[in-house]
Amino acid sequence: MHAVHSEVGRVRMRFRLIDGTIRQMATESGEWDWMEIIATVTLPLNESLISDLLRAGATVFRLNGAHFSAEDAGLAIRRLRGLMGSAAKILLDLPTNKLRTRDIPASITFRRGDRISLQPEQLNFPDLYQYVQLGDEVTINDGRNHLNIVQVDQRVISFEAQNDGQLGSRRGLIFSRLIQQRGFPLLFPHDRQLLTVCATEPVDLIGISYLRYPEQKQEVREAAPGASQFVWKIETREALQSLEDMVEPGDILLIDRGDLAGEIGLIEVVRAQQQVFRLARTQGCRVFVATQFLGSMMQHPVPSLSDVHSLYETVLQGASGIQLSEETAQGAHPIECVDFVQQIDRYVRRAAAVSL
Repeated sequence: MHAVHSEVGRVRMRFRLIDGTIRQMATESGEWDWMEIIATVTLPLNESLISDLLRAGATVFRLNGAHFSAEDAGLAIRRLRGLMGSAAKILLDLPTNKLRTRDIPASITFRRGDRISLQPEQLNFPDLYQYVQLGDEVTINDGRNHLNIVQVDQRVISFEAQNDGQLGSRRGLIFSRLIQQRGFPLLFPHDRQLLTVCATEPVDLIGISYLRYPEQKQEVREAAPGASQFVWKIETREALQSLEDMVEPGDILLIDRGDLAGEIGLIEVVRAQQQVFRLARTQGCRVFVATQFLGSMMQHPVPSLSDVHSLYETVLQGASGIQLSEETAQGAHPIECVDFVQQIDRYVRRAAAVSL
């Protein structure tokens, strides 16, 4: 208990309100608290890329458990440990009960008004057809595309596209009407398999996706006794609504702006991020933030001005970590992305030091 309170005190000392702006503070030793730069990597692991990301400043390597089997996760964890030693942490994200597509051989390109049908085996929850209703509204692709359910026939769900886009495997389906009511399991069988892997191939951080209710944290702890630190992801409407009951002193939180946008709408995300940061400061929590920080660098080596502004403001708010997803997993300039996050972090720290 003493260690928890010490951590809370340490994190609280990280912030001070100066003229309405949250600035990072120096610790008593005169050193700055670190900010994690989280780089998402995919399988098969690119050893050269991982070495370059380490040199560029990545401090955490993220594996998205939604995208591979438990067996592959174990191999990837072991290989990362062999490559990095203790030079960086490993974060394994559990997909939990987020509804996703799977086994779609090729991305489906659709236009407004097109009909898209999904078979049970193309969903990570094949019994979804029992829970949906005609007219249900669904968002995909981090809130950019909207679908409506127009037919449920012999376990096949048909959607009508409301705008142009694409649908491929491993894409989240976010319903405007809550499917995952209280009592709906948070952990699917795949999550439990991944936790079993972590018992033999330990990781530093375990990300818990799609948390909705405070009691679900206990479900996770019971499923993984003795596990390393959890990263509780704030990305649902219900989590925001019960935030004060959800957050405990010393928690590590992660705001997933993409999934959250699908839940509450793009316009509301900025205010929600501010809400989480305010509460985190009172509870001594570290806050990571994810999704579309450097989307312009997927193709270009230099970020757009809007990307710079978003990243700068998030670091200035007191972010303890920035998660890069597609930028390092799929983008053309992953090293430059990590380097730019580090540049922004250093710039904000220098500016804060001058003000202190």
